Order: sequence, then structure tokens, then C-alpha cells
Amino acid sequence: MKKQKKNCLFFDIETTGLAADISAIVVIGCRTSEGDCIQWFNEDGFSQKEILKDFLNYCTDWDQLVSFNGATFDLPFLQTKIKEYGLSDSLSEKEHLDFVGWAEDGASEVTEFPYVLAGDVNFAAVYKTAVYEYSFVSGGVAVSSGEAEALTAIAEPADPYMEHYDFIGWTADGKAVTFPFVLEKDTVLTAEYSKKQYGYSFEADGETVFAGVSDALCEVTAPSDPEKEHYDLVGWSVDGKLVSFPYVLTGDTRFTAVFAVKSYEYSFVADGVTVSSGEAEALTEISAPADPHKDHYDFIGWTADGEAVSFPHELTGNTTFTAEFALTRYKITYELGGGTGDPLNPSYYTAETMSADLRDPVLPCRTFEGWYYDGGFSVPFVGAFPEECGDVTLHAKWSEPAHTFGTDHVCSVCGENAESPDHVYDGSHECVICGHETAGHEFENGVCVMCGYACEHTEY
Repeated sequence: MKKQKKNCLFFDIETTGLAADISAIVVIGCRTSEGDCIQWFNEDGFSQKEILKDFLNYCTDWDQLVSFNGATFDLPFLQTKIKEYGLSDSLSEKEHLDFVGWAEDGASEVTEFPYVLAGDVNFAAVYKTAVYEYSFVSGGVAVSSGEAEALTAIAEPADPYMEHYDFIGWTADGKAVTFPFVLEKDTVLTAEYSKKQYGYSFEADGETVFAGVSDALCEVTAPSDPEKEHYDLVGWSVDGKLVSFPYVLTGDTRFTAVFAVKSYEYSFVADGVTVSSGEAEALTEISAPADPHKDHYDFIGWTADGEAVSFPHELTGNTTFTAEFALTRYKITYELGGGTGDPLNPSYYTAETMSADLRDPVLPCRTFEGWYYDGGFSVPFVGAFPEECGDVTLHAKWSEPAHTFGTDHVCSVCGENAESPDHVYDGSHECVICGHETAGHEFENGVCVMCGYACEHTEY
């Protein structure tokens, strides 16, 4: 049984009805433990807020409030009006005794009156202990509730769970509370949380390109697209599935770059004409087509961006392969007939050098009479090679020799021997080979052995 404190205030209210939302306070009356009385009247019917404020200010100095049936009517009615006018509810902070009657000294039951006096009796005031409701609310939902007598110590329930949050404790009226919690009024205890923090990273080709930590449910954005040679970024995946951004962080997260190999186009161009083309994945090894043909040119290979390439060739980008040609060199063979050719004469010709001013060869004692395509000297070379092109042989034509023989019948120019080592004289006794002269005839059997003159004498 609760006891009245010395510093207590008795109060009572009169209203126009029982329902606080449609009724008004007419008067509030108080009496102190010293016997002083004070009343506040709503005389004009419009002064509820003013008399309520005055009453609340007056209650500030009292530790305990005492009423008759106040726990079920007076206090709830006043608290409804306090909320209606937006005033501070200081009544809830006071200890409250609800007077229910008188009991004979030592009795547990309230005495009924009138009471027949049969001797000396002491009556003691009996107060009803207030019963308050309480609830534990998490995320707007009551996870536990009940009611208990005022000043009951209530225990803390199991920690509530809220996804992506850490539970940090309970509050009442915005203030943190500890347990066991002493119930002094109707109380809502609210679970307080802090957002979890999650780590996240962006990894591309095995390397971390960005990492960070953010609150749970925070939206993260992707970093700049990473580069991988010969690959295109498809997107970012989490646990093997592509995700979009902004991405809501619901746990520690690893974003992995997903790449697709690029495709490149290629073509083979010969003399301005595409002879082959295609498309293949990056780093594919492609082969060259058959060697292209160009009249009067030799194919020497393929180039890309001006550089020679070999095959198979690894495709690293869109590529044009260009055929490179060199003019075919047609061989010129010189048949000199014993003569000596000029080293400045060309050893070949091309389709762009179809004519030539050839230098004459030299052969002692003979005169050069021209170049011919055949050994029979029937088709002359007149400074131009044949239009059909091809290797050619040029034959040097020489005049008959014009030797200068000495008396030894050896040509002093070329060293060639005469056909006859002996002098052959003409009628003037001059050797037709070397020009040697002799004086008289030398007859044998009437005929000159030098000139062949027949003597008319029959006997010598």
C-alpha cells in the first residue's frame, strides 16, 4: 500500500462530459497538504488552455499528486487536453496516488460508511496503485507489450532484429534507458538502430580498381569503365549476375568486371582491289590468301600500316593488308662472239624500262654491226625490248676481220695467226697476207713459185 508524501497535492476536475475529445474542463481544484486551496475556472467556456497551463505550472513544485478515481478519469482527461493544446505533459513525471477509501487501522479492506462506532478507531487512507501500460516498438511494430503497477521494474526483451541495421538500445521519450526499467507512467520503449556499414570493391581482370565502405542501403555508382586490350566492358557482375547502377548496397559486395573479346575486320588489298576480307575475334591468327598476280610484277609480301607482316598473323585491330609488288626484272644475256661487252650495259629490263641505248661491244680487227635477237642475225634489236616481255639474249654481229699481219703472219692487233704461215704472193710479188715484197721470179718447171707466173721459155 502506497503512502501519502508530505509534499503532496490533492486535485480534482469537473467537466462537461466523460469523453475528453468532445467535452471541456469547467474547473480544476487543488488542495495542498497544508490545507491551502486554489481553483481555476473556465468561466467563458474558451479558457481551457489557459487554466490548464496555470494548473501545470502550479504542479511543478509538488512531488506527488493525489486524486479520487483520478487514474481512470481525471489524469487521462487532462492528458488528452494537454496533447490537444500541444502542452508539455509534466503530470506523467509525478508520482500519482488514487484515493479509494478509508480502512480501519491494520485492515486490508476499505471500510464502508456509515460506520457504527463501537470503540476508538483509527482510519487510514487507502490508495490504489496506478497501473501503466508499456510496449516495446521496433520499426513501428510492437514486438512486446504489457501492463504493470507503477514503479514495477520491467526486464529488457531479446534484442530485436532489423535487416541492415545494428540494434544499439531502447529509448523512452527520446532518451536512452537501462534495464531493469522502473515503470512510472504509460511508456513506449523504442528500439534504436544504426545502419550497418558494408565494404565493396570493383575488380577488373584480377586487380582492384576501386574500393570503399558505405552505409547499408546506400546507392553506389560504378567507377570509370576499366580498359582491357582487345576487350569491351559488358558490365559489372555480383555473384555471377550482371547488375545495374546505382546499386543498393545490402552487404559486403565484390563487383567483377565482365568483358567480351572484341571483333576486328580485316581485308587483303592488291593493286587497289580487295581480294579477301573477313571478321574475327581479337588475337585470332589469320592466314594470308593465295599470292596475288600483277602482270610484269613480282609479289614480295603483305604490309599493314607500312610494315611488313608475316603469317599466320595475330589480329590486334581492324587491319588492311596491302600487297607489295616489285617490277619483274627480265634478264638480258649478251652473246658477244668473242668480243668484250660494256659493263654499263644493263643486265635486265622491266616493263617500265622497255628501251635501252646499248653501248657497242669491242672485238679487235672487227667492226660491230649491231645486236640481234637470234644467232642467225635475222631479227635486229633496234633499241626496244619485246612488248610481251621475258628474258632475252642479244647476239653481237661482227664484220669480217681486218688483221694486220707481220711477216711472221701473226696479227699485230689481235695476235691471231694467218691461215697460212707461208707468204702468198700476188703477181707483183707482194704477199697478200703480210705485204712482203720480193724481186725476181723463182721458177720451177717454168712456173714462178711465188706468183705463179708461167715463163714462156721452155728451156733454161
